[in-house]
Amino acid sequence: METNNFDFSKVPSGYPLCFHQQCPMSRQCIHFVAGQHVPPDITAGYAIYPSACLNGKCKFYREAREARLAWGFKHVYDKLPRHLRSMARKDITGYLGSVGTYYRYQSGERKLMPHQQEAIKAYMNKLGAEGDVDYEHYELSYDFGH
Repeated sequence: METNNFDFSKVPSGYPLCFHQQCPMSRQCIHFVAGQHVPPDITAGYAIYPSACLNGKCKFYREAREARLAWGFKHVYDKLPRHLRSMARKDITGYLGSVGTYYRYQSGERKLMPHQQEAIKAYMNKLGAEGDVDYEHYELSYDFGH
């Protein structure tokens, strides 16, 4: 995987990094890729120890892949009837965790991962909205999610 344009500023705070070059999975693992791009001014943080790699398998392995992230809810509710919009917003706020978290996704401080976008789409479709959910912004970035 080509990682020359990796932007370390997109790595979530507290994300565990890996530096175990002998791990057979390291070149395809986002933890290792992130660990290879740590800026020189960062001198400490969470790490995955080499002992996590047993028999060529690491329990923390996560494939380094790009994902289409989304944020901004200005038009998310447009395809719903007006009488359902308030309920939908309340339910989506609950799904995301809290009002504060909802606004972090609204402003782009946090980005919706593909699985979250799919869950919101399924919920909106269940309420009668047809097609995709339209977010205000999209960005291609590495998938650090679950």
